[in-house]
Amino acid sequence: VPQALAYAQLAQVDAVVGLYAAIGAAIGYVLLGGVRSMNVGPEATVALLTATAVAPLAGGDPVRYIALVGGLALMAGGWLILAGIIGLGFVTRFLSRPLLLGYVAGSAIVMIVSQLDSLIGIKLEAQDDTLAELAETLRRIGEPDPTTLLVGLGVIGVALIVRRIDRRLPAYLLAVLAAIAVSVAFDL
Repeated sequence: VPQALAYAQLAQVDAVVGLYAAIGAAIGYVLLGGVRSMNVGPEATVALLTATAVAPLAGGDPVRYIALVGGLALMAGGWLILAGIIGLGFVTRFLSRPLLLGYVAGSAIVMIVSQLDSLIGIKLEAQDDTLAELAETLRRIGEPDPTTLLVGLGVIGVALIVRRIDRRLPAYLLAVLAAIAVSVAFDL
């Protein structure tokens, strides 16, 4: 659930869209998937690619943006089904490990930078440019919203503590539930 919420925001759509997409993807995999032990869920790199590809086409119109994101998701799903029918899974063997590691590392940097403003509670002027977002965040690091920062660091702390207690526990879900409880208790 926390991943679905975060990755939807990373793709620049409402968080609830991530929940709908995660439910739909899980049902789709149950019906069409072939590997019993597969972990199916939201993917950060797909969210980043979606935002990068769709934002320029939407021209700032949120209704057009969500329509384009939905169309892209349906089109990608169709291509994946077709690739599965044809048997194109072997193509992944041709992707080198350094290429994949570089892609994942770059995605991680973009994700971290794009979430820093939410963690410290500032609204950035820079959008869709990772270096500009990082520069503005560093420039404005001294103007955080104390409550937002405290809740954000608390969520990270709870997740780390739960993971240290028992790695089998759903640390991120428990951290989000704790944040919701604090938000309700203190009327945040």
